[in-house]
Amino acid sequence: MCIYERNTKEKIDDIYFEIINKLRCIKFIYDRVFKGKHKQLKKNIDLKDNHKNKRCFVIGNGPSINKQDLTLLKDEIVFMVNRAFLDSRYEIIKPKYHVIVDPKLVTGEWSISFLDEIAKKNPDVTFLLNSGWYNLDILKPYKEKYNIYWIDGSLTITPMFFNKRIDLTKRTYSNAVVEHGITAAIYMGCDVINIMGVDGNGLCYSLLGRTDSHSYGHNPEDLTMSFQTIIRSLNSMSNSLRKWHHLFEYCSKNEIKLNNLTKSGILKINNLSFDEYIKEK
Repeated sequence: MCIYERNTKEKIDDIYFEIINKLRCIKFIYDRVFKGKHKQLKKNIDLKDNHKNKRCFVIGNGPSINKQDLTLLKDEIVFMVNRAFLDSRYEIIKPKYHVIVDPKLVTGEWSISFLDEIAKKNPDVTFLLNSGWYNLDILKPYKEKYNIYWIDGSLTITPMFFNKRIDLTKRTYSNAVVEHGITAAIYMGCDVINIMGVDGNGLCYSLLGRTDSHSYGHNPEDLTMSFQTIIRSLNSMSNSLRKWHHLFEYCSKNEIKLNNLTKSGILKINNLSFDEYIKEK
């Protein structure tokens, strides 16, 4: 795999992000020791090496997966994310894990009933949810109803984390929701991680007013974004591409095979054909 060559500005950005990471870690330790917070993360030790030396699939919601037969994954270790339950194949695949970390779930922009809809279609699902929501009243009924693990991936991925371990019992490194699935898979011991549906161009589709930005159609809120939200999203999209390169490099350095089985899109790293990969394996 080609090493991502950073320019001077990107190196400065990474130093800045790493300083923020250090401050977040200090706050995490202070809150845990002196305020008794983050206790919910201790339960994550149950996930450690659950799938040691196994392969898994972490699936984004890019429209490219509409061109792939996801039903072939029904007996695999699968992570799906966000509104994936709207995909008609969800009930066939029945992913083992469903990841949601976007604040929209608790701000009211998305309905909290998403959790009920997911569990109805996939009763044995294990939820991986944003640890920051643990004490929210809106989540209290769900703690007893469903199998939930709380994850804190609020540290930004930079090259400085290449020699560190992913530890879900602490604040750890991640980025957006698919990356949270990947870091969870790493913690669970998977040594071959396949990503699909990471097209990387959904925001561009939304800016053009297209209604096919996701496999299930589109997110209505994406078509009414404010100018400020668009600017933030474009900046986030740019940073995300660099972080993807860092994540692939991290896996390479730690003897984890991270394959990109996405059929189309802008992320061109470790690309393999899904159809050929499934046939071979």
